[in-house]
Amino acid sequence: MAVYAYVAAKTDHALSIIDVTDPANPTFKGVIKGIHSPNWLYGPRHVHVVGNYAYVVAYEEYALSIIDVTDPANPTFKGVIKGKDAEPWLAGAVGVQVVGNYAYVTASLDNALSIIDVTDPANPTFKGVIRGGGAEPWLYVTAEVHVVGNYAYVAAFSDDALSIIDVTDPANPTFKGVIRGGGAEPWLDGAAGVHVVGNYAYVAAQWEHSLSIID
Repeated sequence: MAVYAYVAAKTDHALSIIDVTDPANPTFKGVIKGIHSPNWLYGPRHVHVVGNYAYVVAYEEYALSIIDVTDPANPTFKGVIKGKDAEPWLAGAVGVQVVGNYAYVTASLDNALSIIDVTDPANPTFKGVIRGGGAEPWLYVTAEVHVVGNYAYVAAFSDDALSIIDVTDPANPTFKGVIRGGGAEPWLDGAAGVHVVGNYAYVAAQWEHSLSIID
């Protein structure tokens, strides 16, 4: 069975699919690209693949674009949700993770974690949002997000923070807790990436040139 890597290419405005069945010899398989209509892939920053769909956040489109990758050689556009400064709060979309029927999208220019219902991939709809920086919920210039159970762990680049959001009710996400600070412990200046395994969050901080491990 073939194994594929799905790559969001920012300046090619593309989702490229690479056959990595043989890791020593990766080969090109397919691509979908183009700014604005019909594919809405202007400046893609992150992709998450679940089943037959690739969920791509496009920074310059203020969009979550959904691509059907059933045929990796011929990916096709399925649906989109877009907009800034109001619902669905997707300005500067940079991170996405899909869990169940929901896509959790970080929007750096809206300082937001936006939750999108993707039950119908052809018609994604806004479900809920939590936003604001410089104080609770500490989401100033959101970067990556990782969802585990009822919590979303969000790296906030300009708040130098790992902010934890309770997403038990996707229509009403709420602030749960934060750890923040740069130049000393917890070394989170420019927090940009986050991944949670077990009881630990692993946070990459750009300006600290560091990986911090948070209990």
